Amino acid sequence: MKDEILNDSKMPRILMIAPVFYPYPPIWPEGMVNAKLALAMKQAGWHVDIIVAGYPNDSSRYPTESNEWKELVGNIYIINYSNRKKVIQRFFNAIRGFYLTKKLLHGLDWGLTVLDVVQKLNSINKYDYILSRAIPDSAHFAALLVHKGINISWIANWNDPTPNHKFPAPYGDGPFSPLSQSAKQWYNLICKHCAWHLFPSERLMKYMSSYLPGNITSKSSVIPHIAMRKFSVPPVNHTGFSICYAGSVLPPREVSVFLEGIKRFKNNIEKEDEIIIRFLVDQPNLVLEKAKSFGIENIVRIEETVPYSKMPEKLAQSDILVIIEAPLKEGIFMPSKLADYAQIGCPILALSPPNGTISDILSKHGGGIAIDSQSPNDVAIALKTLYISWKAGALTNKYSSICLFDYLGENNVIELYRQLFKKLKDHQN
Repeated sequence: MKDEILNDSKMPRILMIAPVFYPYPPIWPEGMVNAKLALAMKQAGWHVDIIVAGYPNDSSRYPTESNEWKELVGNIYIINYSNRKKVIQRFFNAIRGFYLTKKLLHGLDWGLTVLDVVQKLNSINKYDYILSRAIPDSAHFAALLVHKGINISWIANWNDPTPNHKFPAPYGDGPFSPLSQSAKQWYNLICKHCAWHLFPSERLMKYMSSYLPGNITSKSSVIPHIAMRKFSVPPVNHTGFSICYAGSVLPPREVSVFLEGIKRFKNNIEKEDEIIIRFLVDQPNLVLEKAKSFGIENIVRIEETVPYSKMPEKLAQSDILVIIEAPLKEGIFMPSKLADYAQIGCPILALSPPNGTISDILSKHGGGIAIDSQSPNDVAIALKTLYISWKAGALTNKYSSICLFDYLGENNVIELYRQLFKKLKDHQN
């Protein structure tokens, strides 16, 4: 068995196409999701090369030899987007695309450049699988061209609905909003030619399967976002009962429900303990203004946001970590923040749709409390429950999110990929 593990020829050889990667652009958490998965695969002994998108002078935004991602440095290939192709070049790209797909398609330039690079890489590395990670869709567009050009088994991963107007309300127009003719062509080809579809949650899989062509449910499965112990940190000593929210407060997320729930909670407990509500957010003035409207500005702390590498130490300074989701009818998303918080181990308070992914996961695996994102009273009740456990010294034992590693941890996620690769290999044979 040991010899088999050490024999690299038995390990999967993966080409990951992830335009968004560590952590560019910084507003897209998908970059870190993709980077953590690539790192976990590398640490499992697999060969993984990553094709990422860039623009001129962006190389400094990717892993270097001096940080905790240095294992990936030699496996990252940055291919710049360019909107300045000459007309003659676009014409020849359209001809190449037609030769590969038998369709006249838009948006081929980056994908064809990827194909040219991968043809050279594949002659050396002999990849077993292409793993394309969207959003953006350019990941799948490029993977389609690589698959048609080299004939490598292809897995398409979808982290969010695409295109953007397919998001559920209030973000978008829902799954049955019309697609452009160009998008229809691309999605038909993607669903026809990829061997398998992956989604981070069951609800997202069902949602997207309702509009993606080709009855893809028969070749789809769920692998969640990954949490890695490499990024775990021990609790940081602090005073009082501390609650932290790190993330966006832009609409359609609504921080008012959370703040009103805090006010009700504060008015319903003993005054002897210091309560601190920490915010690391994109709109600090908005939070402070709303905190003043509820009369709780004295317990609210606005802190500067920090790079991802510094965030674990910031999060570890609190007792409770908060997730706020938009008022969705169904919570189809699996926020990457859930895995990030699990790495810290603090209990999670999730303001989330009652019928949703976070509620599903916390109900099944533990790690915190999910409550109705539109109910200040639910916020107050949940906070008091967590506060009572904190007073009794039982908060960590009862609600620690470390238990989520059984589902989100690298061991389980890598095993799920291993099982998928075996299934695809058996099917090919």
